[in-house]
Amino acid sequence: GNQAAIAGAWVAAIVYGANPNLIYMQATAMGESLYLAFFIWAVVYFGEFARGEAKALRKCGWCLAAACLTRYDGWFLAAAMAAVVRGVPLVMVNVDARPGAANRLLGRFARASAVGWEGSLLPRAVVTGTPVRPEIAAVRRDEEGRRAARRRLGLPADRLTVAVFGGSLGARRINQAVSDLSDRWKDRHDCSIYHIVGRREWEERPGAGTGIGEGSVGGGGAVPDPAGLALVRVPYRDAMADVYAAADVVVCRAGAMTVAELAVAGVPSILVPLPGAPGDHQTANARVLERAGAALLLADGRCDAAALDAALDGLASQPSLLESMGRAARALGRPDAAAAGARVVEASAAPPAPPEAS
Repeated sequence: GNQAAIAGAWVAAIVYGANPNLIYMQATAMGESLYLAFFIWAVVYFGEFARGEAKALRKCGWCLAAACLTRYDGWFLAAAMAAVVRGVPLVMVNVDARPGAANRLLGRFARASAVGWEGSLLPRAVVTGTPVRPEIAAVRRDEEGRRAARRRLGLPADRLTVAVFGGSLGARRINQAVSDLSDRWKDRHDCSIYHIVGRREWEERPGAGTGIGEGSVGGGGAVPDPAGLALVRVPYRDAMADVYAAADVVVCRAGAMTVAELAVAGVPSILVPLPGAPGDHQTANARVLERAGAALLLADGRCDAAALDAALDGLASQPSLLESMGRAARALGRPDAAAAGARVVEASAAPPAPPEAS
């Protein structure tokens, strides 16, 4: 707890960009319930976390900021509290469709809340969207762009392409369902699967589920067209632009960044929300795309080979539906989210206008 609070303080002490009066703080997401439970436990029994938070508050006091921008629950509670105590304008960033407990608390004191989607429960919410990497906004999903991306991924260019991923560590339920689906589809010559297994799952079952037609990843040249299913499995991939460009449909979790990237890139999806996510925020994220006609929602408990087979076959049989879902996703995307968020911060940092002379 002490280390976490000190880390928050040091990040808060970093002067960011050309504007020396702006502090930018970005935290790794952590479950709100876990964080708050740990906070109470540490304060009551050891006091170490409380001392760490006090140090963080003192360090935050060194910064004469015009605005404090904080994202995600928990880790930057001390910095946000310092902003409130010192009268520094606070801007919340909430990229999930359903805000967590800490954001709901601090949102009461925020001058503005930059949110990812319409319908936020936070006060003074401004819909800016969720910033994504420039290469995601630049994804080309026309015929030429898809064929080129598939070749770079080691996939045949002219097949229905399903991309699957579940985060950097992987998603066991999705991985098992896709492994079983690969067995079902082993004789299909009209489909490709690009499966990002995740590092943890790869270490536990390296090579498991590898099927007929596994390609050589990243070759970029001509890819042999196998007699059966074309399947490429990799442990992890950081550069996702080619995955979004190549896929006719994506099967994945519904984290905030993932749904934002799917929207900006305009990719149809089958979303399998993580069960037990704080506040069930992944289901709320998935509902945004589902309501817009950009995604299908599949509950984790129902995610198996049979369900995926039925859903994917239904989409594959209706190319016009896939095109419509892609357009609906792109209509939700906000490729200018970073600039929109910056405008919210600048407006919040501006000193109040002096009263007009009577």
